[in-house]
Amino acid sequence: SEMCIRDSISIAGAMANTFLLAKGYRIGNSIVERNHIDTANNILSKAKKHNCNVFLPVDVVCANNINDKVNINHCDIANVLSDQMILDIGDKTTKNIINVLLNSNMVLWNGPLGAFEHKPFDHGTIEVLNVIKNNKIFSDILTLAGGGDTISAVVCAVGRRLGSAPGFMGKARSPLHHSACGLRLSH
Repeated sequence: SEMCIRDSISIAGAMANTFLLAKGYRIGNSIVERNHIDTANNILSKAKKHNCNVFLPVDVVCANNINDKVNINHCDIANVLSDQMILDIGDKTTKNIINVLLNSNMVLWNGPLGAFEHKPFDHGTIEVLNVIKNNKIFSDILTLAGGGDTISAVVCAVGRRLGSAPGFMGKARSPLHHSACGLRLSH
């Protein structure tokens, strides 16, 4: 029998778009893996069956494209414009993720929360990483990050001062959910 060892899972970034679409939200021109909508629904169903709370964005930051710095729209997830794309999590979602993290016994981070390479769509990722970096609770629990562009995001957010804190950087041969390699932020 399968068992969920996680109480809470927060899904953000491009991966969240597939879950949002699976739940019936309109996501405009956002990046989405339409061929994985059934997989997303299956994950949501299994999480519910095993009492795992899945947190998806409740608000987002959108624009016409990744280079658009003029038509930036902060909105609730139900109000994404059809000609825009989701590029970052909003402030409410950032607070929700931080709350989940502050109540965790372990953190496993697999990918940025938005298009962090393009300001201002780095805000959610940097806010959450700064909470992890600056909160003593995370030096007392296992906090791992890797996969996707996570290591790049961490370096952007906390700088190259990682050597002064407990931790290591490594390149995983496969995604983080297949391997525990990555960037150890604390413990």
